[in-house]
Amino acid sequence: MSRPPSNGGNGRNGRTRIFARWHRRVGLTAAAFVLLLAVTGILLSHAETFGLYRVHVTTPAIVQLYDARPRMPPRASRAGAHWVVWIDGRLFLDGAPVEGRLDSLVGAAEADGVIAVAGPGALLLLMPDGTLVDRVGAESLPAAIRRIGRSGGGAIVLATPRGPFATRDGLDFAPLAERGDIRWSEPVAAVPPAVLAPALAAWRGSGVPLHRIVADLHSGRFLGPVGPYLMDAAALALILLAGSGVILRRRRR
Repeated sequence: MSRPPSNGGNGRNGRTRIFARWHRRVGLTAAAFVLLLAVTGILLSHAETFGLYRVHVTTPAIVQLYDARPRMPPRASRAGAHWVVWIDGRLFLDGAPVEGRLDSLVGAAEADGVIAVAGPGALLLLMPDGTLVDRVGAESLPAAIRRIGRSGGGAIVLATPRGPFATRDGLDFAPLAERGDIRWSEPVAAVPPAVLAPALAAWRGSGVPLHRIVADLHSGRFLGPVGPYLMDAAALALILLAGSGVILRRRRR
């Protein structure tokens, strides 16, 4: 009595075809996320070159999506009759945006009609109307800035790890021997509402920094609370693809 032909091989081939079909589908889906990660990663690595900090997106849908809330608590410092407000790296003088960025705000002081705004590694010199006169980088400073103030003689004083230095023009710094009458600037985190409101209005009107959008696309936060989980799922999909690719290759061999 003859036996019917076995279909065991066809069953295995059928499972392999289904496996390969899902392998391709998962691969195409994961490829889109990998492409997004690669492109945004390159942009973030060369953010200064591409000007991501300087470009602000004002599309209403994007601004509404972000709800225009600062990522870091705003800080402010008083310089004479003026207020300097720092919001996420941007500066506002009496509510109006000024050119120049600082990683954080150390303080501000006014002397000889010039407002000096200090960050740890940079010093911005502004006119009372907000015009940027000069930006003194870390390479031209005597050392990192810890505090900024004004001496009794009207000079700008910088407190550094090497001691205090005085300057009149923000370019030439001389060690300060007399440390008596110095009014140090103390940035405040509890910014008065009357000072913060116009600065926030100007900050929101400028839109969302492109660097923030690209960073959120890279991490998945742009898609909301589920975004990071989608990126995690894409990473897991890549791991599954690597394993399923090995299995498919072994079966075909």
